[in-house]
Amino acid sequence: MTAPVEQSSIQPSKIAMTAPVAQTQTSPGQWTISFFMPANYTLANLPKPLDPAVVIVEVPAETYAVYRFSGVPGVGLVREAHAKLLTGLADSGWRPSGDIIDWFYDPPWTIPFVRRNEAAVLVTQIPP
Repeated sequence: MTAPVEQSSIQPSKIAMTAPVAQTQTSPGQWTISFFMPANYTLANLPKPLDPAVVIVEVPAETYAVYRFSGVPGVGLVREAHAKLLTGLADSGWRPSGDIIDWFYDPPWTIPFVRRNEAAVLVTQIPP
């Protein structure tokens, strides 16, 4: 999602979609898709959804460990990224506290070597 989203108000403005889009399968055939908005937006100044199935929620701050990789994110490449993320955390002072999720930033027609993908996991710091 690198194309802007336009919002109409007193003056039109554009929101660059530079943050990832996350998908979570909630049940067979049902998905929750999350768009992360830039930090300078709040619940008060985001555009209001026209579809009642679209819900805007504020998520509290969290700390993630992230492994960035390029290429077309097939099963093998994603598994490799997950392994590298966990290996990087092994002696870091941080431990995973959830499932690894994948964030994909680019549309499918993006050239594979310039695609931005990330494997991310919520982490907690290991007490000293």
